Amino acid sequence: MASVLTLQDLPALADYTRDRERFRAEVLGAKKARYVPVGENVSLLFENRLTVLYQVMEMLRIEKTTDPDGIQSELDAYNPMIPGTEVKAIERCSGHDGTYAVRKETFERAMKIVKPVVNQVKQFDPAAYTSDCPMAGSHIAHGLGDDKEPLHPLSLLRKAYGI
Repeated sequence: MASVLTLQDLPALADYTRDRERFRAEVLGAKKARYVPVGENVSLLFENRLTVLYQVMEMLRIEKTTDPDGIQSELDAYNPMIPGTEVKAIERCSGHDGTYAVRKETFERAMKIVKPVVNQVKQFDPAAYTSDCPMAGSHIAHGLGDDKEPLHPLSLLRKAYGI
């Protein structure tokens, strides 16, 4: 598990209330990149330390909780939501598009298109990666030129959450 929140990590409730709008804007911006719609009625939000801190502080503010035991109770409830995984979404074309990346006459152009994605994956240096398209994932793997193969998105979720 990533670094859990402790009592020492929490700002005083008065300070949080004063700075709430700024902090809320920061968290909502971070959540935007961590939100994945899965269909019309389902979405995933990949929590991290920042998003959980926000949730804890909102609960403490709404419930007006100030005693250390009550605060610890909130931390105990929310800390399990902090995974030992950091998610980086790369929203960019991989250049595969059906047979475009495998045809001899378009392969070189497809490799140029995927290069920015490959560079971002290399820069982040993930323990694992995935793609919403198996062909695009293979194309990225080819661009990486290493032995790391993309995992199926559900396999990656299972691995990240230890299930």
